[in-house]
Amino acid sequence: RLLRGRIAVEQRLHRRAQALAELLADAGVRHFYTSDTVRALQTAEPTARGAGQKVVQIRQDDFDELIARIRRTADPAHPTLVVGHRA
Repeated sequence: RLLRGRIAVEQRLHRRAQALAELLADAGVRHFYTSDTVRALQTAEPTARGAGQKVVQIRQDDFDELIARIRRTADPAHPTLVVGHRA
């Protein structure tokens, strides 16, 4: 029973990640950053793959590094997607 519940949650999260990818397909997102949790990566990957980009994972507790990377790559013409989940 627990396994069925976990599978249902995983399927729901997968559908949400796919929905995010569809929503942002034409947004021109060029940079993708996630925390180092599996869930964050799984959320961002479909969108990044659709944009032909890679996801950069940054340690969840390294907020300064995340901000530094965003500042280096910021471009008003190409949005940045940041995904984080609590571990």
